[in-house]
Amino acid sequence: MSHPVFTRLALGGALLLAGPLLAAAAQAADPAPPTTYQLTPAQKAELAAASDKKKAEPPADGLSGARHRAVHGEVGAMIGTGGARSLFGTAAIPIGEDGGAILSFENSRFGTIR
Repeated sequence: MSHPVFTRLALGGALLLAGPLLAAAAQAADPAPPTTYQLTPAQKAELAAASDKKKAEPPADGLSGARHRAVHGEVGAMIGTGGARSLFGTAAIPIGEDGGAILSFENSRFGTIR
């Protein structure tokens, strides 16, 4: 049989922990209604005109066409004493008309420890 004081402390602690959990559950059950934002026809036309203008302008770096949207990057290698060796590289890959991704890799082995 447990002591009555410890039982009261345990019940009090359980109530202290349950209060915030119940309040969080009540808040989660009453989410705000979703909101939809729409552009006006004038805003849509303005964005389309800006997009057409951007496509007509040459790139700022002087490159154009497929060469500008090609994959760019570099690779390198290292060979050292005691079996040390490394291979590494980076590639910038265009995605779509305005997007891109950059991937890098590296694999190194430093041979024996001196």
